[in-house]
Amino acid sequence: MPWQSQFFVQGTSDLRSRKLSEDNECYGVILYNSSVPDEVNRVIFQRLITLGSEFPIILLTESQFTYPEEIKEKVMIRKLPLDFSRIPFIGKLLSKMLFKVWALYNILFIKYGKKTFVYTFAFPPNHTIGFLASMFKHYTWILEIMHSPYYYLDFGKVKRSYLLILRGLLCVAISKIMIKRANLILATSHTVKDGCAKILKDDFGVPEEKIFPIQQGVSTKNMYRTVNNDTSKYFQIVYVGSISERKCNELFDSIDKLEKVVPKLRVLLIGPVSKSFGKEFNQILKQNPTILNYLGKLSHKEALDYIRKADLCVCTIDSRIRDYNFAQPVKVLEYLAMGKPVVTTNLEGIRGIITHGYNGLLYEPGNVDSFVSAVLEVASNHLLRKNESLFIRYHCNINVCYTHYWH
Repeated sequence: MPWQSQFFVQGTSDLRSRKLSEDNECYGVILYNSSVPDEVNRVIFQRLITLGSEFPIILLTESQFTYPEEIKEKVMIRKLPLDFSRIPFIGKLLSKMLFKVWALYNILFIKYGKKTFVYTFAFPPNHTIGFLASMFKHYTWILEIMHSPYYYLDFGKVKRSYLLILRGLLCVAISKIMIKRANLILATSHTVKDGCAKILKDDFGVPEEKIFPIQQGVSTKNMYRTVNNDTSKYFQIVYVGSISERKCNELFDSIDKLEKVVPKLRVLLIGPVSKSFGKEFNQILKQNPTILNYLGKLSHKEALDYIRKADLCVCTIDSRIRDYNFAQPVKVLEYLAMGKPVVTTNLEGIRGIITHGYNGLLYEPGNVDSFVSAVLEVASNHLLRKNESLFIRYHCNINVCYTHYWH
């Protein structure tokens, strides 16, 4: 009996499948030129583990990038033979350019199985390699998009960077030409009628039958619920994520107001700080030394330990980037999986996870008073924190965490 393998991708209400191979001669070539952290809830971590369990997989990457042992056991990693990344100024750019040429050679001139698929992530120019593999080798091209082609364009406008704007315009132009050629596009969306899937369909002319919406999920392994029953200690808020003015504006601007109404307030900040925000961030820390505690960039396990001890977890999102409006932050799902009360931004993607007052609290984007009000609602009612924590864990297990998109 021939060995069969299928991709299963779940939207909001149904389980769809696309058969990619009917025999064991199917090979996958994945392009991913970045390191993968040892975090089981990262999308790329789960993709590589799952694909490597189903198919013989060759991962093409640059020589300086690293991968966890779990991934090394599942896929064959083939690295660019030369490492130019350490050369000052031009090293990283040179390495990326050579990687594209080298990867294209590996795909066009090296023979794999009778049925080969090329799997690319995110932005051009990897799109170009998938496009050429589809055109000249007739390989199945699978494209996973966690951000829309507008990402760099919006990001450049917010940062007022002409270089990023130019890059964004190039991404949009390349995407309009190429992504319709992909056989399967996995887009971060709740359904094909919202989020990135809707943008691809409406703005880039991708047929709906090629788009498979993927909702984020997390593994609940090593996640357990704790409730702080000692209200005499600090009321501890935990923020995990990148730290910048545009992402943490509501949180930092609310400190003075929260300090007056929340006794023994402490805010723990975990994550990398934007280079452009470094000096201002240090000033904010100096102005609030008893409240703000910056713990730096921690391992996933260490971050989870602090989340367990939190009374409230917050996730603030910059709505000026249109991609963030339909984002499904993994951190929010981890907060829920650990039974923590969550305050986060009222945006389209978040509303697919959080129902205000039901399994979390939403505040209006850019509205500090709305943020303060949501935090106070949790801080002022310990019984609410305890009951909400119990319910959130139950709700998350059923609807988010144990949903599997790949088999």
